[in-house]
Amino acid sequence: MSKDEKKTKSFNWWLIIIPISLVLVFIIGSTPSTVTFQTEEQVQVEKPLSYQVVDSKSSTSFSISKGTVAKGYVDISNTDTQPGTFVVNCVFKTLTRSFNDNDRIYVLPGETKRANCEADISLGEDTVLDYDITPSTKTVTETRTVTKEKQVPLYQKILGTY
Repeated sequence: MSKDEKKTKSFNWWLIIIPISLVLVFIIGSTPSTVTFQTEEQVQVEKPLSYQVVDSKSSTSFSISKGTVAKGYVDISNTDTQPGTFVVNCVFKTLTRSFNDNDRIYVLPGETKRANCEADISLGEDTVLDYDITPSTKTVTETRTVTKEKQVPLYQKILGTY
């Protein structure tokens, strides 16, 4: 058998390897894959103004024109850097019932102001003052780390180049 005859009878592997390789490259290159990654985002968030209750007190008084009145106050110090309105909801509690009143005060940063509340009660009733404060809010920018997903070609996931 001559050399030419051996060449024609030998199997040409490259005729199979090259098409299979091309198909594999196409599959790996076009197959989508999901990757998870973390990134930082800046978001706008509404936060209440910071404050401190400096003092609070209630008392009862009587006058001919008003009758028996429960009076209370709450001193609020704005410890924030922004001014705002503070709504103070007062509840005067007796043994058998409750009376509500509220006051709104505008307080500058570093300033302390008094919110006043009152309620008409019956003579001889003792009251306890309870209150709830709702401050204004401010918009602040916060940086948060969030986890996201995205679709990338499989070869990028394998190589870590996404």
